Amino acid sequence: MNISQIRFLITILSAVLALSAQATTLKNLKSFDSTNTVQYLQNDWNPADGDTHWGEIRTDNMSTSTDPYLLDFLGAYVVGNFFAGNDPWETVSIKSLAGEVDLDGTQEIQLLIRPRYTTSKPYVSILLRLTMEDGSIWDQIKVLANNIWQRGVFPVNEDAFARVEWSPQGMFDLGRVASWEVILVDLPANNQHSIDLRAMYMKGNYDTSVNNNVAEPFGVEFYNGDGSILFRRADWNPADGDTDWLYHVWKQPTYYDPSGFMKAVYRSENDPWETVSLRKEAQSYFNLAAAHHSQIVALVKADLNLDPNALIMSLTMEDGSVWQQGKPLDIVRATSLYHYRHDGNYVFPYRFSLDPSGKGWTMAAWGPTGAFDLTRVKAWELFFNNLGQGEHTVLLGSIDTMDTMSASLVQAGSTFGSTGQAQWLDRNFSSVGVIADISSSGSVGDSFSIASESIGTLGLGFNLEVATSYVNTASDAVVFRLTTADGKIWQQSYHLPQTGRSIFRIYTFCPPPSMVRPDPDDMRCKNILAGFYGINPADITKWEITLNSPPAGEHKIGINLITTIQ
Repeated sequence: MNISQIRFLITILSAVLALSAQATTLKNLKSFDSTNTVQYLQNDWNPADGDTHWGEIRTDNMSTSTDPYLLDFLGAYVVGNFFAGNDPWETVSIKSLAGEVDLDGTQEIQLLIRPRYTTSKPYVSILLRLTMEDGSIWDQIKVLANNIWQRGVFPVNEDAFARVEWSPQGMFDLGRVASWEVILVDLPANNQHSIDLRAMYMKGNYDTSVNNNVAEPFGVEFYNGDGSILFRRADWNPADGDTDWLYHVWKQPTYYDPSGFMKAVYRSENDPWETVSLRKEAQSYFNLAAAHHSQIVALVKADLNLDPNALIMSLTMEDGSVWQQGKPLDIVRATSLYHYRHDGNYVFPYRFSLDPSGKGWTMAAWGPTGAFDLTRVKAWELFFNNLGQGEHTVLLGSIDTMDTMSASLVQAGSTFGSTGQAQWLDRNFSSVGVIADISSSGSVGDSFSIASESIGTLGLGFNLEVATSYVNTASDAVVFRLTTADGKIWQQSYHLPQTGRSIFRIYTFCPPPSMVRPDPDDMRCKNILAGFYGINPADITKWEITLNSPPAGEHKIGINLITTIQ
């Protein structure tokens, strides 16, 4: 997939958002902590038979839970029981009370619910209706999962809603919304169902005190929630809703499970060019040049997708121009993480190099012409492309920048060597390492090496990231060596069992345990440090990476080495 070919719908959406990029915050729209906070309505074509209607409506309370995915839903909620007849189009709904609607500036509405329909189908349909003061009615339909506590997202802009044909002509104006209504549609017939209602939230630009001369934080840590992030989709036919974020839940850190991240689930029918994305906007601007940022790092776990633009980072500049850089979702292996990180051992780094000249970034031809200016970024958006078919899960740890001190140790000035008939054909460098074309005869004597005496500031050890277009199951397919001041060479070897990117977390310092237990033989640290047990990190004078015996032919590889374990 070529970046310039990203479907037109995405481009229009990005262009519109680029013009109105504002800081995004989360506000409570409605808490369902009693039965009188909304109106409970029913739409029965034949009210005389009364076969589609609300039944018992009561409150309940989730006071405790050991499931960290449910902590976001603790507290009082409403349990609504209802009956569905067999008449088509009949519905039940909840509607805002008179005079309490103010959606001005809103960009997204989230519904915290658990549908509990009596059906074998995994999904239910929810319709969000906005009625304007001029009488016009605007609808957006959303598919959510059945029998799961979840946050369902409704983007709030005119393109996401359709005016109901039988309603009066009018304007979509969030400053003049008379009411909102959540309608349960496409109900499984002739059965009793229920729905648990926790809250409604709205996101948008509500802060008028932002100093437009001060840069805003670029990153987001998903263990803190998703308050500054907008969930977006691009669907050729939004009416069918087959490409969309289905729901997301927030795993909060706890004392018994300290990892925290967000789980977001999307569904797709493999329609070409349709995408889902996450977007953050600035009311003032993001400055990616002030702290000498070398790369944007998205800590993500997603299904393997070797399309070179499966994951695209998009930056919208102050002049409206949109710049994009694509990566494959290519991680096939990662060795264990032994130190605490809030997102645990669940997510992995996808790196987008930053260069003041714009190297590695492509300006979208459909957007305004402009300059790649890292000092005045108005928005970023992370797209998931080439989605495949069915339901898919994405885990999100964080999206942020890394400074120049964390740039790759693999640079043009490193020493590149080869043995046998191995040849380096082409090399392309960036702050996230080298991408190279190589050629090998397949002989045991063929190898490629990269070495340097530039170590940088070393923490717990190294992240070695090796991407290959080939497989090598030999135990020494990759060898990482360290030389210390006394001339001793320390090394560790790895295999490459699958095409894609392998992440080797290499510890040269043993992190302290979370719990202290007797360990007279120091077995824990021996296991973590492996071939580097006993090394003094301060004495390291040289590192070397060797790829041994690639199969015959031409291949593409990517090598990155940093002194931050991720």
